[in-house]
Amino acid sequence: GTSDLPVHCTRHQLLGEWEFELGGLSKERSSCGHRRPDVEEIQPSALDGPATEKKRITLLDPSTATSGGNSSGTFTMIYDEGFEVRVDGLTFFSFSRFEFVGANRHNVSHCGETARGWYRDESRTKWGCYRANKVVQPVSLIR
Repeated sequence: GTSDLPVHCTRHQLLGEWEFELGGLSKERSSCGHRRPDVEEIQPSALDGPATEKKRITLLDPSTATSGGNSSGTFTMIYDEGFEVRVDGLTFFSFSRFEFVGANRHNVSHCGETARGWYRDESRTKWGCYRANKVVQPVSLIR
């Protein structure tokens, strides 16, 4: 549809080990650099500052997320545009990264990377921004 983001990633492309880079948690919610309303051409990817924590999270079929601390949680695809992960008492959401290339602005999906996304604690009292990259990224993750 015309309101969809120009990104297309499938479940098998998201499965595997990811490194999540977390910005600090705050009592204030943030747009994490996204515009309101969202603007396709301006999708923030890097964090504004250095990561305060890094987590290795593995996404497994059909919907399991595990972290380095042997903690088990879940993940859910949001259409073919993004995914939510719940593990270690935190909930993460981000869209997969995409960019426009060439003179005719062809969209390219980077399914092994996220745009800058949002996360929160279990009690919904603290929020932060994060980004994630797949640890191993074969060329097939770029469409």
